[in-house]
Amino acid sequence: MARYDAYLLRIWRSGDEEHGQWALRLQHLPDGTSVRFSSLESLLAHLRSTLGSGSGCRPDPENSAATGLAGEEGAAGPID
Repeated sequence: MARYDAYLLRIWRSGDEEHGQWALRLQHLPDGTSVRFSSLESLLAHLRSTLGSGSGCRPDPENSAATGLAGEEGAAGPID
């Protein structure tokens, strides 16, 4: 049986618009635990560690039409 996890990712800029730093928080919905990150790289490292590098995480094909993510090159970009 496939394992299912649900996460909520919050992204915001702390400080002023021009010089503020991006902050990220990932909340695991089933148990409510959350982890804060100061960079996209640290968030991705956490996800790789948690899910495993061979997890094959990809957009859900059933929802790809609604999200517009499947098969779109460059659909997501880096956080400045």
